[in-house]
Amino acid sequence: MLKGLAILFVAAVALYWLFYPFLKNTVKRKKLMKWFFIIYAIAAAFSIIGTFFLD
Repeated sequence: MLKGLAILFVAAVALYWLFYPFLKNTVKRKKLMKWFFIIYAIAAAFSIIGTFFLD
């Protein structure tokens, strides 16, 4: 569990460093959040479809 938390922390820091230029500006922040939710919805749909076909 501790190893998972350490990896999660390192990933969060890396993502923050990667997306920091987009988070400074409110317009870019809104675009980033919009694209995040679109990609998340697509990934969730593919996950549900994949689970359906695997079962």
